[in-house]
Amino acid sequence: MSIAELLECPIDFEGQRLADSITHAALIVSAVLALIAGYSLQSLQLSICIFLIGLGTTLIASCTSPLAYVQPKPSELAYFIKRKRQRYKVN
Repeated sequence: MSIAELLECPIDFEGQRLADSITHAALIVSAVLALIAGYSLQSLQLSICIFLIGLGTTLIASCTSPLAYVQPKPSELAYFIKRKRQRYKVN
């Protein structure tokens, strides 16, 4: 077993995989736009600014809220389970 296998954590949820692919696509698009704009106008400063704006936008859009990691209280969890059962009429 290599070090990479020990450090790598597989993605469990489909939503995490989707968020990861959207983040990668947004960064690639911002890099390509920055390259095209910087090359066409011969401005490294413009290229870096466009990429940093894309990076910041992607960071803000893709970061999860700290509240997403808060575990629900048992009473709240029981309430949501009861509500789901009533909604889908599951016993």
